[in-house]
Amino acid sequence: MKKTLLIIILLLPIIVYAEEDKIEVKLSNCVDATSSRFLLNNEELKVKFIGIETDEYIIDNKNDEISGKTVDEYVCNLLKNANKITIEYEPNISKQDKYGRDNVWVFVDDELLESHLVSIGYAKVAYLYDDYKYSDELLEKEKEAKENKRGLWQKDEKKDEEVIEEPKEEKKKDIFSIIGDFFAGLFEKIGNFFSGIVEEITNEKE
Repeated sequence: MKKTLLIIILLLPIIVYAEEDKIEVKLSNCVDATSSRFLLNNEELKVKFIGIETDEYIIDNKNDEISGKTVDEYVCNLLKNANKITIEYEPNISKQDKYGRDNVWVFVDDELLESHLVSIGYAKVAYLYDDYKYSDELLEKEKEAKENKRGLWQKDEKKDEEVIEEPKEEKKKDIFSIIGDFFAGLFEKIGNFFSGIVEEITNEKE
């Protein structure tokens, strides 16, 4: 009986940790749109948000123009104004990246931050090398953002249209025209030079 009780006591921290997947933290420093530093039991954790990459500037959904605000600022404001921040480790990825940052899912007031950023078009889904816990959710949110042309997906579509407007054949024609004009001008100058020499020789003989 005593041995059984001792085993339960020893395993209790592991059982509790397994049940509490999300760990509440406090913001220490917002680094950028995909990484921050949090405080856990008075120790600072350097973390990297899983599954996303972001553009630098926010594209306004109303007029398709850069608003001047950065995604970094947007994310930092969310974290600074949050009533509660929790992190969750992903079992199918190494705990830390090559820079020593913990790979985590971040929840701001119980909403998955990565999913929120993808949903509004401020981030793209990236670096999903396995079947992660929230992979399907991120991919679904990205599909919706693309279909509704939110945020950065407006900018990408605009770039594609600009490429289509100027076919490659026209570009080739322009290059050949430039080369042709160059040689035509060169031959004209050479012809004028020799004509001048012939004219001088003729004048001397007269």
